[in-house]
Amino acid sequence: GGLLALLAQEDKADKFGELEVERELVRFSSETLFYILLPPIIFKSGYDMQGQCFWANIDKIVSLAFLGTSVSAFIVGAGF
Repeated sequence: GGLLALLAQEDKADKFGELEVERELVRFSSETLFYILLPPIIFKSGYDMQGQCFWANIDKIVSLAFLGTSVSAFIVGAGF
């Protein structure tokens, strides 16, 4: 990323198309975050959680899971 930015800045006339390449590499969409980066982060956090911490918070975990599933089912069922 840094070298590419340096090359794009040096080539003001953009003879080699670095600006287009940089835009494609640096572009960061919400889909990238939600579908690629977030699931492994959540999995790693859950995998590393101590058992006593998990069981101490089981009521919050179950209530959020139930609420999230209910809201999702409602939204999908309503056709939003």
